[in-house]
Amino acid sequence: MVQNLTYSLQPCSINRIKENPDCIQIPTFVLLSCEKNETKPILEKIRLIPIVSDIKQVEGMYDVVIRLDSASFAEIERIIVKKIRMMYGVRTCITLQGAKSFDSVKRLWKQ
Repeated sequence: MVQNLTYSLQPCSINRIKENPDCIQIPTFVLLSCEKNETKPILEKIRLIPIVSDIKQVEGMYDVVIRLDSASFAEIERIIVKKIRMMYGVRTCITLQGAKSFDSVKRLWKQ
């Protein structure tokens, strides 16, 4: 039986965005395929990375889904290349990166 592990951390809140529009984060999702019996140690290491806003163990083609939030593309790239992809037990890493768009956020949360 596979035990699903979830670590949900505090994302940037709507109130914080309304007070400071510069805090808008670039959402990036990372899909990991891990070596057998390495998923739990990888989850434990990844949850310590400051820009990780959510991490979930999943089943199927990938073993882990990570959400990274940062206002800097360079910081996201550095974390993925130098930390996540280099972890022992990470077999493959796919990155899905969003775009920074304040107009989209204004439309979604306009009230």
